[in-house]
Formats: sequence, C-alpha cells, structure tokens
Amino acid sequence: MVASLNSALLDSKQAIKALFNEEYNDTTRSRLRRLIKDGHIKVIRIGEKGNIYVPAGEITKFHQAIDLDNSN
Repeated sequence: MVASLNSALLDSKQAIKALFNEEYNDTTRSRLRRLIKDGHIKVIRIGEKGNIYVPAGEITKFHQAIDLDNSN
C-alpha cells in the first residue's frame, strides 16, 4: 500500500530536504526546530525518544503560507 503525499510522514532529514532543499546539518536542524517551536509546523512524536515525524501535508501548508506572504 502506497501512502498518499498528504498522509506520508517524513523524518527530520527528509523534512529538511523538502522544506529548505538543503542537506541536514546543525543549522537546518535548528531552523526546523524553531519552526516547530513557533507553531509553524506540526509534528508527530513517536517512540520512547520522541522521534519527530512531519506530515507531508505540513510541508505543503508551510510552502503555501510562504508563497502567500511573498505575493503581498
């Protein structure tokens, strides 16, 4: 069964690549954490360590919000 794009969960590295089109490093990891902390992106935490997974739909919403902000 193949998950649709909106229901797919991305790990941090995949989310960073999708959000910023950059490789995973300390800077991009901090940027992602700040977006999560500020409420711009909602995540799902799974497991004892609370691994972060970003629904692909959140990436789409974020990109749409950025596009709307830049169009004004």
